[in-house]
Amino acid sequence: VVTPPSAPSPGPTRTDAERRAEEALLAGDESDGTIAGFTKLEWSCIQTPARYLGNEVGARHKDWDDAEVRFTMAYPEIYEVGASNLGHVVLYTILNNQPGMLCDRAYLPGDDML
Repeated sequence: VVTPPSAPSPGPTRTDAERRAEEALLAGDESDGTIAGFTKLEWSCIQTPARYLGNEVGARHKDWDDAEVRFTMAYPEIYEVGASNLGHVVLYTILNNQPGMLCDRAYLPGDDML
């Protein structure tokens, strides 16, 4: 009995944020031909662009000019580590739910941005 070869595995599944990042990359949302200040060629060299776009589920996008208090919480590790830290996520959520307050986040860049 001959067994047909198995189909190759489809590879890792992508998150919604990764799909949105790819869509934004292909669309080129900014008038000067860049996305978040990077050219499409520069974005194509980045292994995980979703970590730099801020499109993840639960992200708050407030207008900086409308906030009375604006600040950034910096986490001393790459996005995947910092974004999975529950304390960091809870603080970000609580602070952004306050009227007149805007909190953004910053992480160390990954090896693909160095």
